[in-house]
Amino acid sequence: SAPPPPPPVIARAAAMAEGGGERVGQEDDCPICMEGLQVDTCTLTHCAHAYCDECLRELRAHAVEETACPLCREPLRADALFPLRKLPPFADAARQMALALGQGEEEAEAATGPESSEASTKMMLCLEEVRRMREQDPTAKALVFSSYTTFLDLLQPLLRRGGFGTTRVDGGQS
Repeated sequence: SAPPPPPPVIARAAAMAEGGGERVGQEDDCPICMEGLQVDTCTLTHCAHAYCDECLRELRAHAVEETACPLCREPLRADALFPLRKLPPFADAARQMALALGQGEEEAEAATGPESSEASTKMMLCLEEVRRMREQDPTAKALVFSSYTTFLDLLQPLLRRGGFGTTRVDGGQS
């Protein structure tokens, strides 16, 4: 069994969540490719450094010796790599969404990991309503309005993971 994430990894995930949304904090770029890190494709190492999954795969595939963290040179063990989407608070919200979409406890655990906490009431109601709409009419569309872009930042990737397509328009669009 894989070791649990150490406290620095949990703290880093929480700090990254403060950026909100599908794209984690603006200062969080992969130090290898310099692209912005995404919740669904980011992995934290046991030393709490964040990389995009593709760069970690390439790094590990082309390593001549034991793979080391490019930033601190700590050895990178396969059992000590932690996908961001499976760490709190990201896993917590995704798990709540899976349950709201009618998936059983087993499917929610498999998709998001064992961590759990409560999603906001607003988010749960929104997810339940979108699920109900889809049950009644699989071609139905929904518009979600919010004065708080952080809510949209959290809801959009969760809807996508639940199989709902999303498009976003907000004041930041050019």
